[in-house]
Amino acid sequence: MLDSPARVWERGGEVVISPPEPCRPFIDQIKARCRSARYSSLGWMVSRSDADTALDLLRTHFPMIQDSRLGALPAPIFADGVAGDLFARLDLLPLLTPLAPALHAISNDRHLARAHLAQLSDQAPEAPIALGFAEGLEGHWMVAYAAQRFWQELLSSIGQIIDGVVQTDGSLREQLTPETLRAFWLTTRERSCGKPPERTGQRWYPPQATLPIWTAALLACLDGPPFTMDPDRSTLTRTLPPWPLRVRADLHRLDLKDAAHWPVSVCVLPGRQSPDGNDALLHLSSVNGVSKNRALWAAVLDGRREQIPLRTGYQRHYPRRVDGRNQYVTDWNDEPLPTSGLSHLALTHRSAFEPELGQAFLHLAGNDAAGAPDLPLFAQQLSRAISVPFDLAWAAQLWAYGITPDDSETALITPLPSAGCQGYWVLADEPRWTRLIIAIQRGVAPETLRDDDLAVREVGATSAIDEVIEQAGEGGEDDVDDE
Repeated sequence: MLDSPARVWERGGEVVISPPEPCRPFIDQIKARCRSARYSSLGWMVSRSDADTALDLLRTHFPMIQDSRLGALPAPIFADGVAGDLFARLDLLPLLTPLAPALHAISNDRHLARAHLAQLSDQAPEAPIALGFAEGLEGHWMVAYAAQRFWQELLSSIGQIIDGVVQTDGSLREQLTPETLRAFWLTTRERSCGKPPERTGQRWYPPQATLPIWTAALLACLDGPPFTMDPDRSTLTRTLPPWPLRVRADLHRLDLKDAAHWPVSVCVLPGRQSPDGNDALLHLSSVNGVSKNRALWAAVLDGRREQIPLRTGYQRHYPRRVDGRNQYVTDWNDEPLPTSGLSHLALTHRSAFEPELGQAFLHLAGNDAAGAPDLPLFAQQLSRAISVPFDLAWAAQLWAYGITPDDSETALITPLPSAGCQGYWVLADEPRWTRLIIAIQRGVAPETLRDDDLAVREVGATSAIDEVIEQAGEGGEDDVDDE
């Protein structure tokens, strides 16, 4: 593997170069550039005059080298480099976009990418090396374990740095700035790969100079329409179609009552957040035949609370319906869908439409990378769930405060396991929302407020009237007793 070191030592007046794995590009180049090169059971034997050339070739394909020769120079100081233009290698997008399924599978099945990476190396040989991939004999591709871990972290977290704003027509405008992308890449690198090494070859470590190639690979793996560059080359932007299907999601089969269903979108409340400790179904959208959709609808609302097998990403859930009467709002299409003639069932927890005072509620967003919320809808939901009035224009600040995790307390807004959409569970905890609202009103940080600042003071006269002088009624003169 790329994490194993390549060994170099002297034997009988020759230099032995032993790669950890056979690599076809290295084999072809050492044959062409080193006339004295010959292969043995120990590795490649070269003369001392060709040793420097062979070592440079070895360093190109294998980052970790252990040089045991007498008087060998120490490995060069690790050069992290600087990437001035993070979008300089967007020319790789036409090559990397067809590889998106293989690049996604590297975190689980590295062998799926063999044929695709071979095509990429023919047209852009620097790209696989920068991403931590190297080709061996018979199309066998090797991936550094550190690169695999680093790539998985990047793919799973890239959506957190994409800034999305829902437009008035329901569409979503997303943007990605180079400053945010650079900080995200550096932070993830330090968390996954540790601090930079002192010298090159001590261990696999991606230099910052390769950041444009990593940027192109990440953009190629994002679902939905591609990003476009602004004229000033400062921001990447794209517009996604209206909620709830901004991006096409892979359909996962749901087998229930000896019938196959294909959910379009699902949202589950994990058991750790559910009152009874069991996974609860909050949203389910399915397109199928009328009879199958009715069977699915009956299975969800069955009083026996049958478990429903669902998938959200790589996780499996078996949620039950929420306890109580009239907990769901069900929608059916009045007429068959125009193209397929099928029926569409949408089952959503009532709190998404009618939040109750002091009760947690569901906020549904579209299936985009960042899960951008519908802030006007969130403000309306929150205003019904808490008793403290606030300006609806503060929705963005309240959302930012609520979704920020706090080690001392549970986040007020928590992303839920979802597929085809993005659900959020909002805790309508009145004292904590009150602190946030007062902090935003005063323009200060919430942690700087004192308890006295949260006291409710009575305004206006509260003294009672001592005596009622006259009481008027609506009775007529007939009610008066004759004297």
